[in-house]
Amino acid sequence: MSGKSILFICIMIPLIIYLLSKSDKNAKKSQKYCLKDRKNTLYSFCIQDPNLNNGFIVSASSIDMITEIQTSLNNNDKKYVIYMDNDKYIIKNTYNNNEQILVICDNKQLKSIMDKYKTQSIYSSI
Repeated sequence: MSGKSILFICIMIPLIIYLLSKSDKNAKKSQKYCLKDRKNTLYSFCIQDPNLNNGFIVSASSIDMITEIQTSLNNNDKKYVIYMDNDKYIIKNTYNNNEQILVICDNKQLKSIMDKYKTQSIYSSI
């Protein structure tokens, strides 16, 4: 193997690892601020998008936000919408354009976000 090939491999492997891990870091970073008021988040929870038939972790500054977001998704009123952009799920508050990058809801991801931002878990059925 030539020196150029080895150099190329040594550069590409760390770059690929960085790019693959970047989406999770961005998602956790975006969980710091609430979609409604950009206050620091206090709660992290899983919401269900009936259109995508999938659950996602969202963080908010109040318990009332849980109901507001889930009700909007259930009613498809477009106040909150989830869409995909560059292989990432995004939730958007269409009234103020605040967004959070989402990750699929699972206990490991939820615990990671809660630990990082010192949020509490809220279980809700709406």
